[in-house]
Amino acid sequence: MKAVSTNVWHIAQKSEMLFWDKKRYEPARLIEAIRDKYVLFTEIKKIYPQILAEPPDIGRALEIGIGPLCLGVVSILEPAEKWEITGIDPLPRMALPKLPSYLEAFFSELYKKNMTYVQTPAEEFNNPVDSFNLVICDNVLEHTYNPHKIINNIYNLLVPGGFLVLRENTLSHLSKWRKKIFYTKYHDEAHPVSFTYHDLINIVKQTHFNLIYSNRDKYDMIKRICFKSRRIIIIANKPE
Repeated sequence: MKAVSTNVWHIAQKSEMLFWDKKRYEPARLIEAIRDKYVLFTEIKKIYPQILAEPPDIGRALEIGIGPLCLGVVSILEPAEKWEITGIDPLPRMALPKLPSYLEAFFSELYKKNMTYVQTPAEEFNNPVDSFNLVICDNVLEHTYNPHKIINNIYNLLVPGGFLVLRENTLSHLSKWRKKIFYTKYHDEAHPVSFTYHDLINIVKQTHFNLIYSNRDKYDMIKRICFKSRRIIIIANKPE
């Protein structure tokens, strides 16, 4: 898969900055963001619970594209004292504004986690090899400029036996072709990259991961005709 130009990517990042700056002032949007992370967390526990089991010593978890508000799946890991968490994102970290009291208490607890925030594109994240036991990449690759490089980087960052959890929006071949041909008319600035289900599977396999699980949302024919994207969840691990 070809990388997109850095110019297109920078436009995407400006769009993302506007999105997050608005989102942090809307309690309903913050609640929805957290709910979505809990949905994925619950899915992981159902599919492969040992990924989230309490580590015997200290577990090291990384979330790619955690967002400037740090509302990531890794934020939910328990017990907090057993996880060293790193979140990376190209955008600068944002402070939350004044929130309703019921949300202030929640986010106060959420942000007590031992997290290191690194502002960098995932393609440029520089860390020692075999640094993490778990890497989460949740609806991020479509915002990047070189997804294949990111997956390869994740492979190097994981310890042998470490897990990658990937959730991404995918299009049919017809929808992907339509988006490419009519890009200027149906401009989607925030998502410079698009994938089919098989695109993502191939990227993971080409990087020598063991593919443990993959599943995509079931859509009826009408949604497919209307070019509705559907999510895929992939769980893979690095061979020991």
